Amino acid sequence: MSRVVQLFASLVLLCCLSGLILPQNKPFTEEHVAELDPDKFQAFVKTLNAAQIKEYEASAERGDPKAQLIVGLLKIEEAKKIDAAKDYARYYDKKREAASWYQKAAEQNYAPAQYFLALQFESDGLHCDDTNKWMDKAVAAEYRAALHYKGYFYETKRCVEQDYAKAIALYKRASNLGFTIANYSAGEIYDKGLGVPENQKEATVWFLKAAEQGGQLAQNEIGIRISEGIGTKANNNEAVQWFKKSAEQGNVFGACNLALHYARGRGVAKNPLLSLKWMYISHSLDGLKCFPNDFIEYLKPTKTLDNRAWQLAVTWLRRHPDLENNFDERPWMK
Repeated sequence: MSRVVQLFASLVLLCCLSGLILPQNKPFTEEHVAELDPDKFQAFVKTLNAAQIKEYEASAERGDPKAQLIVGLLKIEEAKKIDAAKDYARYYDKKREAASWYQKAAEQNYAPAQYFLALQFESDGLHCDDTNKWMDKAVAAEYRAALHYKGYFYETKRCVEQDYAKAIALYKRASNLGFTIANYSAGEIYDKGLGVPENQKEATVWFLKAAEQGGQLAQNEIGIRISEGIGTKANNNEAVQWFKKSAEQGNVFGACNLALHYARGRGVAKNPLLSLKWMYISHSLDGLKCFPNDFIEYLKPTKTLDNRAWQLAVTWLRRHPDLENNFDERPWMK
């Protein structure tokens, strides 16, 4: 979005921390719930222990499509651990194995597998026919992630001719099935005026739907809109509540925006300790966001206060072991 800002070293301070707001991605154990959402399905697979993996592998060999997809996802996890630059052959073999298992399940009309198979073809960049074939099958099965991603294809001209009308229609179908990110995508269509007249009120309606469903990106976006009065009445007190919801999910933008509001005392009492805490959380999760020096120069905390804020941030991060930084690492756990 036009308001998605990368917070670089001097930007916060140069804006005097007076107006800049950053715009803007749990472990799951319930397999049948995870099945509805690709991200949750992938997270579920990561929770499996050796005995469970062995059981799924046996079920996959017997032809169970869900087990076949899970084995395919496990092969992708194995591929991620291989340095492709040093051993591309082994890396490619793992991806090929994954695709083979996806296809076994997809050919049994298992929509989640059709979706993942389409994504694998699409990621190669040279297989639009296969990508569309399998994605369209998942769309026909009303698999909500496929509806959303096919809409994204139409919005971004990936393997299809650009068609914003089809994109918004697919986003709305996915939304009706409870796919949170589809509401966010619909909001962006109206926000940017893509194939429709720009309509900030309508955009806010869609972003709010996503925020109310727990979408962390949308919660940050709604916080921005309510703070700045975009498509709705300005209300900093309410904006801070949305930034808190986003930040508590580990969203780097929501955390930084919350830190900025505590620093300025907008919509909440000025609180240098909490400002620094959330700044350190945001910066720890993404080193290109919320630079410590900018906040320290603005707030001028004592060393004791700064150290206390850092410890609060570390304590919070350790309570959320599912979160990683932008290098897929957790240095705060050491």
